[in-house]
Amino acid sequence: MIRVGIIGAGNSLIETHIPRLSRMPNVTLSGISNRTIKSAEIVAEKFQIQNVFSSWIELVESDEVDAVIIGTWPYTHKDMVIASLNNRKHVLTQARMAMNLKQAREMLAASLQYPELIAQIVPTHTPTILEEKTIIDLISNGFVGDLAYIDAVQNNGFHSHEDSPFWRKNSDLSGYNIMSLGQMAEGIIRLFGSFSSVAAITKLYNPRVVFKDGSSRLATIPDHVEVICELNSGITAHLKCSDVVGLSSSQLLIFGTNGILRFDYDSKNLYGKQKNEEFLRQIEIPGQVEQEFDVADRFIEAIMGNIDVSHTTFEEGVKYMEFTEAVSISSNYGETIQLPL
Repeated sequence: MIRVGIIGAGNSLIETHIPRLSRMPNVTLSGISNRTIKSAEIVAEKFQIQNVFSSWIELVESDEVDAVIIGTWPYTHKDMVIASLNNRKHVLTQARMAMNLKQAREMLAASLQYPELIAQIVPTHTPTILEEKTIIDLISNGFVGDLAYIDAVQNNGFHSHEDSPFWRKNSDLSGYNIMSLGQMAEGIIRLFGSFSSVAAITKLYNPRVVFKDGSSRLATIPDHVEVICELNSGITAHLKCSDVVGLSSSQLLIFGTNGILRFDYDSKNLYGKQKNEEFLRQIEIPGQVEQEFDVADRFIEAIMGNIDVSHTTFEEGVKYMEFTEAVSISSNYGETIQLPL
């Protein structure tokens, strides 16, 4: 039986991970620590979690916990992950991995000291494992020919004060993470390899976050970013992520010498066209309809030794944190940044 402790029961954990864990026959939810004891008690009662801890440190030090799932904001991840590993706990942390590249490297170094422990990050779902496999298979089988260019766009619609929580807009809480740019980079890295150079422009069109009670605070993270970059494979790429651009598709376009693939980030549909075809056609993704992916499943399976850690490893996390930090440096100094940093 694997005894799991929860640190930070936010919406993502309450709606997805905790319900799945509570249904697993080989898992016991043995503890929870939340921002307040009262909020922790409410979640504990709902999901029959055995122990409420007064602090996250008490939880990771407990002999009643074998594995820790961290659902807090990025500024807490490094300390919580390293403390969990030092207390011989498997650990799954919410994305984004950390505040910056330095923290991510420290987390990776700590995980390498305990090869017997599972260290994993909640992955991006753009694309998922099955979607990713289908795209890789098509490219490997020559559908697009030689890869030439990637265009990735994540548009989150017209600006709304209520669409994004404040911590995502505040660099003191989120570090160099900008909107869903890191998620896009993570998916691209798994499909095509690491980035070798980055040139970026960022904008902050809505500098204040207004809360429901009418109060407001300053935002310090851009709400629009454009990146031109190159990968180590020689592919060039354009990435755009925006919280202000509406009525535009969110998609990954893969251009080659013989064809094109289009993956729709929203509908999860895949389309393709080779140069002898006139129109894009939808391409089936085997198993997609039956797919029911949750990283908590894979975390537990990895602890049990049934699968290797993937989606997302700490090594991959370091790579996307390096990319997001390079984007900020490039934007701040108006220069093309060479990777690795």
